[in-house]
Amino acid sequence: MAVRLSRGQWRRYKHLSLLSEKITESASRPLRLLVSVPPRHGKSELVSHWTPVWFLSNWPGKRIILVSYEADFAASWGRKARDTMIANAKELGVGMREDAASTSAWETAEGGGMITAGIGGPITGRGGDCIIVDDPIKNWEEAQSITFRTGLQDWWASTLRTRLEPGGSIIVVMARWQREDLIGWLLAEAKEKWEYIALPAIGDGEVPLWPERYSLGALKDMKQA
Repeated sequence: MAVRLSRGQWRRYKHLSLLSEKITESASRPLRLLVSVPPRHGKSELVSHWTPVWFLSNWPGKRIILVSYEADFAASWGRKARDTMIANAKELGVGMREDAASTSAWETAEGGGMITAGIGGPITGRGGDCIIVDDPIKNWEEAQSITFRTGLQDWWASTLRTRLEPGGSIIVVMARWQREDLIGWLLAEAKEKWEYIALPAIGDGEVPLWPERYSLGALKDMKQA
C-alpha cells in the first residue's frame, strides 16, 4: 500500500519488509511488539506514517494512539498520516471528518481516528486499538537519567498502558540507548509476553542492515565517531 500510494517513493527494503510483515499480523491477533532499529533507517516513516494509514484504511472505526519523545514530533506524524488519508480518501474508501484540521487529534467519518502526544502528555479519556510508541527517548542525556527513565515507566504503567482497548496491539520502535531503556524494562518486567526484534546497523558477518543507504565503511565511521 505504501509503495502504491507514495507512487514508488517508499520502497520495500529488506528490513522494512520484515517489520511491515510483522506489523500486519495485528490483523489477526493482538501484538506486543518491541523493535530496536538504529537512527535514520526508515523506522518512523513505516511505523508512524504508513502503519496508521494501513490500519485505518482497514478499520476506519478504530483508533490509534501514537506517542513519541515530544508532542510536536508526534504530531508531525499525525499530520503525515492525516494528509495521506485525505489525499487518497477515494482509493482507500475512507471518509474524513470535515473538521479534521488538527494534526494531533483527527477522526474518520466512521468515528475512528488518530491522536498523538509526547511522553507524559495528556491522553486521559482516550482509548486506542493500536498504540504506537516511536522513539520515546530524545537523546543521550534522557537515556542516562534515572529520573527520566522512572518517570517514563510510571507514565507507561499508569497512563499509556491503561488506554489500550481489548484485543488491541502495542508496537514500540526505538533506537536502543542503554540496557535499562524502555525496551529493556519491558522485557525485564515480563508481565506481558513481548516479541522482541533487534535489527542492528551492522549484523552478523559485518553485513549492513540497509546497504542501499549505508555502506559498511560509512557505518564503521559513524560508530567510531
